Amino acid sequence: MKRHRIEAFLPFAIVAAFALVVLLFLPFRFRFEFDPDEGVELIKAFLYARGHALQAEIYSDQPPLFTALLALLFNVLGPEVVVARLTVLAFSCLLLTTAALYLKFFHGQPHYLAALLLLITLPGYPELSVSAMIGLPAISLAVSSVLALGLWEHSGKAWWLAVSSVVLALSTLTKAFTLILVPVLGAAILLGVVRRRSGGGLSVRSVWPLVAWLGILIGVEVLLLLVIVGPRGWDQFVGMQLAARGEVFESGKTEEVLRWTAPMLVLGFLGAWRATARRSWSGICLAGWFVLGLVALAANRPTWWHHHLLATVPGAMLAGIAVGDSLEHLWGRSKLVKHLDRGWALSLLSVLIAVGYLAFRIPGHLEAYRARLPNLIDGGQLSTRDYEVLATMAKLDPSGGWVVTDRPMFAFRSGREIPAELSVFSRKRLSTGWLTEGQVIAAIKEHQPPLVFFGRFELPEVEGYVRDRYRLAYSYSSYRLYLRE
Repeated sequence: MKRHRIEAFLPFAIVAAFALVVLLFLPFRFRFEFDPDEGVELIKAFLYARGHALQAEIYSDQPPLFTALLALLFNVLGPEVVVARLTVLAFSCLLLTTAALYLKFFHGQPHYLAALLLLITLPGYPELSVSAMIGLPAISLAVSSVLALGLWEHSGKAWWLAVSSVVLALSTLTKAFTLILVPVLGAAILLGVVRRRSGGGLSVRSVWPLVAWLGILIGVEVLLLLVIVGPRGWDQFVGMQLAARGEVFESGKTEEVLRWTAPMLVLGFLGAWRATARRSWSGICLAGWFVLGLVALAANRPTWWHHHLLATVPGAMLAGIAVGDSLEHLWGRSKLVKHLDRGWALSLLSVLIAVGYLAFRIPGHLEAYRARLPNLIDGGQLSTRDYEVLATMAKLDPSGGWVVTDRPMFAFRSGREIPAELSVFSRKRLSTGWLTEGQVIAAIKEHQPPLVFFGRFELPEVEGYVRDRYRLAYSYSSYRLYLRE
């Protein structure tokens, strides 16, 4: 009995240990910015919390749920970077927990233990677990939706079907790239219906689970969009993505990350093959997500380095299935079908690939941590130039007035509003023409901000306009801070 209790709580203990290590030893509390997208997400939530309307005032090319959640937390706990980062850490723990429970319930203990190791050591996973960005929360909710759908397929209880639909709607309203799961999970529902009918095929009446699931999904999405955004401005979600197709950016490193994880992806394909050979519903569901995720990353442009989670998360779970099956086979407890049961060489090779890959990944993963409790002790990070700029801004304009900047994190950390139409000041928006230098100049004319700060892009027309009306008060490398005369 005691052993069973330990095994039941082991997934939660491992995830809690990961969270504790991140809280104590990953230097995120004093880290100014992990990615410029952090500043974009934070300033949108900051403006929304102050009463500005999404889409009508605040420009946003992403779904609104994460913005609304952060705004709610800012109203309760205060607009602090650490509040947003701890929120994302909670989503990371949810991802690891639901992935472990899914594999534990439908496959076994070695399967989820291997998958947890592979997930935690994904490239950049510790940093993404505390970065105020939307990719990881969306993936976390997607895994939760898959778990709920698996419980429906196993138990036949309709309320698990509803939970899966609602949670997937929340995922797509966090970041739309998880829409690829709609056809995958829809097909999985039909497969589950066929299995219940003992291969008797489908009828109009038998497909009600799929109809109900899609109806709840669409209903929740539309309802939340109307509540958060209103009836207008939805074109911003789609228009920017269509305009950016085919654009190439230097920071798009998804292909590089996929090369780093190639051994794990090979194991993922092996896990998908084994699951398909056994006709495992849970494995086939993950396999569909994995394949469509890779196709989406290959077909969509631009992609950013953190987008790899769309494929590597289901890939790691499938690799966990491959490694778990291999270990069981080598231990003489294989549950594989007969024609795979003698594949001891393949099982041994799978385990060796996993061990070699983890031996390569774990040292790099550990480099993200610091042994001196960096979230309790500053460790000198407050002396960076970024904080020096913040101090200069406070000195030049202690009233905390408006600021126009291409680095929204500086506005958020200094408690300053920016023109809402400039909330998304990104390379993608500039390159597609959805933000022009003329629009930036028009915003400066309209709001007359006491400070203008540039730290990311070269905008010659804007800077020419600013130099005629502002004084350069601070300059270092690419940082230029202007004070209005």
